[in-house]
Amino acid sequence: MKKRRIGLTLLAIISATVALSACSDSDSNSNAESKISYDESTKSNKGKTYKLAFFENRADDNTEVQYYTLGYYKAGNLVTKNLYSDQNRYTEIIQPNLSEPYVVIENNKYYIHRPPYSQYNQPLIKGKVTAKEND
Repeated sequence: MKKRRIGLTLLAIISATVALSACSDSDSNSNAESKISYDESTKSNKGKTYKLAFFENRADDNTEVQYYTLGYYKAGNLVTKNLYSDQNRYTEIIQPNLSEPYVVIENNKYYIHRPPYSQYNQPLIKGKVTAKEND
């Protein structure tokens, strides 16, 4: 009985290891997915980096698929794309200190670089409280 438990435990560990390694993305070190600034991305991705206008969830009653609208500026014009969570055509890269959000388009996939919506344990706000100013 003890040998069987050890064998099953080892099988479970090996299965979990294989499953985790199978889930890892082989191109996760590409310039599109690296956490770099907008200027660095513009230099390294030559013509595939655009300023992000918005990335919004679209409300729908479908519980299986999430719908998003992506907006970015290309040659001064706003371009919008509809994306769906089941198509695997986008990846969000959250960068806490990113000053300028952007999107990189590579192999018909969108890499959306943006700061987090909420950030915890932020530095304390410093300054002096003054009286309310009149308009």
